[in-house]
Amino acid sequence: MSKETNTGGGMGKLWSGRQEQQPEPPRRTPEDNVLPLVRPDRTYVAFDNRDRAERMHIHCATQPSRYPNYHHLLDIIFDHDHQGAFTLVYSFMVVEVIGRNLAPVVHAISFSNCGSICEFHKKHYDPPAGHEPFIESITVVAAAPPSKASA
Repeated sequence: MSKETNTGGGMGKLWSGRQEQQPEPPRRTPEDNVLPLVRPDRTYVAFDNRDRAERMHIHCATQPSRYPNYHHLLDIIFDHDHQGAFTLVYSFMVVEVIGRNLAPVVHAISFSNCGSICEFHKKHYDPPAGHEPFIESITVVAAAPPSKASA
């Protein structure tokens, strides 16, 4: 009997006895998901689409940013006929958004695909085209913590 050696011709990878090492995929860090707040080319983008976002970055022009989790979102109130305003109702705050052409923003939020919304500020951005979504103002009304009754 002669001993046959596998040269990769007949028996395939399963029986060859040689294992090829696959390169390890690059590891993702939290910094990979961070988007610049102000784009270098001054292009205004009202919202950012992401697959299965866990949080939404609410970027206000003159107020601190918020990062609420999607599982706290209770309701979306949307003026679908005029597409000029919507309200996000959370268990701890209400976010009122006013602008124009806001249907794509609301639909992205309703499917948990909106990574951020951004209020327009003329010092940071150039005005968008007339048909693009535009967020004129974002108003955050947070619930006040209950005050302790003096006894």
